[in-house]
Amino acid sequence: MAILRYLQSKNEIGGNKLVFANKTKDDIILKSEFKKILGRNFINILSDEDAKGCSHGFITEKYLKENITGTCKNIYICGPPPMMDAIGKFLSHLHVSKKSIVKEAF
Repeated sequence: MAILRYLQSKNEIGGNKLVFANKTKDDIILKSEFKKILGRNFINILSDEDAKGCSHGFITEKYLKENITGTCKNIYICGPPPMMDAIGKFLSHLHVSKKSIVKEAF
């Protein structure tokens, strides 16, 4: 969140997307703030619930290819280490430069 707040304060939020993975809609934190900052670029994917306005499932290589690559200068990853490792591998397979990947420890 700190990165997005900083970018917004500098008027540099354009071109940023947040794919936010949670189990259920009730697990989504700071929803109104993310929506205010990112608008349609705030994307939710839920693993345990099929809810209106959210994707259902997990962040996969296919999902990233369809929703992220080619649209962002930087990709920020935060979460449990196994998830971060998997997403890092997916992005590598999609030829995303390591310089474009920003990781934040969970």
